[in-house]
Amino acid sequence: MTQIRFLAFAVLVLCIFIDYLYRIHEEDAALLLAFGDSYRSYCQHTERLVPWLY
Repeated sequence: MTQIRFLAFAVLVLCIFIDYLYRIHEEDAALLLAFGDSYRSYCQHTERLVPWLY
């Protein structure tokens, strides 16, 4: 029973992570359309989600 709960929790965390990645992609596209080159410049020195990783 504990293994099933752990698996369900792991699937939930994975789904949330995938949703965050999708949302980051969509927001980046919208911000790029709104701000253009200034946002592109900002992205070159700023991480998206986790500093020093992504």
